[in-house]
Amino acid sequence: MTNRQKPLINLEVVQAHFHRACHTRHPIDLWHATADIPVLLAELHRTRSLLALTRMTSANLLAAARATLTAARDGDPEALYYLVDELAAQGELPPNEADPADGEEDR
Repeated sequence: MTNRQKPLINLEVVQAHFHRACHTRHPIDLWHATADIPVLLAELHRTRSLLALTRMTSANLLAAARATLTAARDGDPEALYYLVDELAAQGELPPNEADPADGEEDR
């Protein structure tokens, strides 16, 4: 994956709420720190989902690489098919400069 995901919450603010609640023990400060819990749980869920997606992507690329190497070792003339297919499925295949669909005219 080429895009990097950033946290949707400001962890410094959450940490400040927590530390202030620990030091003051004031009900409002405790409420602010407690109110951060659902947001933190949502961010944890989102992060775990991104991790699962990253693991699946990595596993698929590894399987395609292994299949490509095995096919090449077996003399398959289309050995790169497995890797090309997986990269295309992930939208990571580089553009074909000779492809007229990319906006270049046939010469």
